[in-house]
Amino acid sequence: MKNLKRKYKVLLIGAGNLGGNLLPVLLKKFASVKVINRNKLVNKELKKIYNLNIETTYDKDDLVTSDVIILCIQDRYIDSVFKKIINSGINLKDKFFIHFSGTLSSEIFNSNKVNKSKVISAHPIQSFAGWKRNGDVLFRNITMGIDGGENAFALIKYIFSEYKIKYLKINPKDKTLYHIASVIASNFLVTQFHLIQKVIKKIGLKQINSFDIFEQIILTTLGNIKNKGIKDSLTGPVKRGEIQTIKNHKKELKKKLPVIYEYYNLMTGFTKEIK
Repeated sequence: MKNLKRKYKVLLIGAGNLGGNLLPVLLKKFASVKVINRNKLVNKELKKIYNLNIETTYDKDDLVTSDVIILCIQDRYIDSVFKKIINSGINLKDKFFIHFSGTLSSEIFNSNKVNKSKVISAHPIQSFAGWKRNGDVLFRNITMGIDGGENAFALIKYIFSEYKIKYLKINPKDKTLYHIASVIASNFLVTQFHLIQKVIKKIGLKQINSFDIFEQIILTTLGNIKNKGIKDSLTGPVKRGEIQTIKNHKKELKKKLPVIYEYYNLMTGFTKEIK
């Protein structure tokens, strides 16, 4: 079965932050990978690194000859691209369809023209901020949220077999909530640093990087959460019940950084829930 899968011809539509890092994974597993990507500058770099024939658009022949069609494009385009493929008039029953969206489920591939056991949503819980030649390392030891058909899941496990991935099966109706958790874990973490930087600038330290200042406390806190759990990792004024300190914080924020006041108020309330 492994040799059969290696012979599959893959059509990768989209080679941005995620697709560009996925490409070396696919090249290790499949004898034929064709890349479709609209960004000509990115295509030039990919051609230089991988010596691939990269096009900006796909045609009917690309769909006919492909065994696996992977959509690594923005969520808002997945439905329209899939419908365009559906309306191409070719036989799609034997083809696999994969997308890597965090918020869309495999149900976006809902059509009687495809085999439901061969469609899947596979979302890597990882941050892809740009791509590089060895970007496949970003898939190592991560968790991947999946929903879809068993045959497609077997293909996903084949593709990522050497990366020690843990798979989390998501009910399609819960996909949006699952994605919210991912956004809080990654995107809002970046926002945290943005807010820290605002406070640091307010005390006159404009040229200092907030991460350089708080790196150790952040890494230690993450280590504590991993080893001790959430409850036993909490420190600070809320944990100690220092009500006056919290009131002083709020008073200062109202006066000097009112834009952060509501955030602080909400986060203090959530922190009180940790028992």
